[in-house]
Amino acid sequence: MAATRAVVGTAKRAHPFVVGGLSTDWVTGKPHQFSYIKDGREFGDVQKKTRVFLYREEEYCKVGLLYHDLLADDEYKIARLAKERMTQEQKDALYFRINRALLLSAAKKNLPKDEWTPIDAEHLYMQEIIKRVEHEEFEKKLTKAALNDYDDNWERLLLIPFRLRHYFKIKETRQNYAERFSASVV
Repeated sequence: MAATRAVVGTAKRAHPFVVGGLSTDWVTGKPHQFSYIKDGREFGDVQKKTRVFLYREEEYCKVGLLYHDLLADDEYKIARLAKERMTQEQKDALYFRINRALLLSAAKKNLPKDEWTPIDAEHLYMQEIIKRVEHEEFEKKLTKAALNDYDDNWERLLLIPFRLRHYFKIKETRQNYAERFSASVV
C-alpha cells in the first residue's frame, strides 16, 4: 500500500500543472477509443493514474494530435490505402491537426493545457477502414497464392511466409475455385 502511495505521489510531483492529481474521469463508450477505455474495464485507481501519466508524457497529445494521425504513409502501406478512403471531412480534420502540430513544433511550443487531446478522445478513428483494407490485402494475397498468379518471381519469394502460414486456407480456396470454374465451364 505504501508503494502505491509513493507511485501516485511521484506522478503528482512529476506534473506540477495537474492540480489535485491526475483526472481519471474518462468518458467511455465512444467507438474509436483506446481499447482499455472503450471496453469500460474497471482498473484500479493507481492503474488509471499511471495510464494518464504515461499518456501525458507523449508529445503528440500536447500538440493536439490523435494516435492514428501518427501513422506514416511511407512506412505503412495499409495506412496510405486507408487515408485514401477517408471522407473529405476526415481528411480536412487530419490535415488541420498535422499542420497545427507542425507549426507548434517549429515554434517549440505546446497547446494550452486545456486544448491538449484528452486520453478518452477517439484516437483510433481509422480502425474500421484499416481493418477493411487489411482484409482486402489478405484476400488479394490469398487469391494470388491460390491461383499461382504472381507479378514476378520477387513477389513469389515475398509471399513464401504467407503461403506457409495460410497453407490450408490456400488449399481450400484452390478447391473452391476449381469447383466454381468447372461448374461454369460445363
